[in-house]
Amino acid sequence: MRIAFIDVEGNAVDVFQAVSGYIEQNASDIELSRSTAPDIMKIPAAAKRALSEYNDVALVFATATAEDERALDLVHEKIVDVEVSTGKYVFLALAFSDDARTPEKLEQEAINAVEDQVSRIIKSARGIAPLTQAPPDLANALPGFGNEQPGESLGDSTGDATKDLHSLF
Repeated sequence: MRIAFIDVEGNAVDVFQAVSGYIEQNASDIELSRSTAPDIMKIPAAAKRALSEYNDVALVFATATAEDERALDLVHEKIVDVEVSTGKYVFLALAFSDDARTPEKLEQEAINAVEDQVSRIIKSARGIAPLTQAPPDLANALPGFGNEQPGESLGDSTGDATKDLHSLF
């Protein structure tokens, strides 16, 4: 799995090294790429670009203030649009500098927010396994898996098409 880590140029804290270390400790099979959005409003565009570059999921980290609330509402809406258009998820980790009284507290809040999102990404990735084929008992019970006899499927030239059509109603 490949995660695109996207931060914002004006962030008060840089947590990329903390994210890298957390991933190395908890999921060594995950690759991490990094890009930076010029400002909060450019986060959706940066996420869409990162997801188009062979990343499986995007993790966005931003520090924000109360003044950024309206911008963040719009960013959330646009992130949903990005998820729908790409078919991939964007996880958002925020640290509010208004809540933290010291730079150390802000940094710890930021690390906690990012680690929480990385943990969610890891859990979701490990919990989803692609179904490559139908289970054997299901395959035997459903038509179309080699279980039908000649003339049983609709449109089979050996059966009566009129009878098959009326049996559907």
